[in-house]
Amino acid sequence: MSDLGIFEKRQIKQRQVITRRGDPGKRVYLLLEGSVQSSSVANGSEVLEAGSLFGRLDLLAGEDSGAYTATTTALTEATLMYADASQLTEELAKASPTIQTLLRTTVKALP
Repeated sequence: MSDLGIFEKRQIKQRQVITRRGDPGKRVYLLLEGSVQSSSVANGSEVLEAGSLFGRLDLLAGEDSGAYTATTTALTEATLMYADASQLTEELAKASPTIQTLLRTTVKALP
């Protein structure tokens, strides 16, 4: 593990595809710098800016679809952090029920 715990930091090039809708979902991402476009059947297309979470958010909500629900592409050069879904699931299982409920409620309330 790095200084970021289970998270790794990565630079992304403009127009690089980060996730593809329907592909097996392996990571949860936090966008640190730049912007990305997320396109899904349910939500259409939206631009995500620094501070946005994307990827396997269903895991944070206590669910498991197994796949990415959106295709996410970098609009600019970007910096992001990501965590492997299996490691994140293990870490969440260690959290107290109060923290788990707080996280699930917060993620479900995201647009």
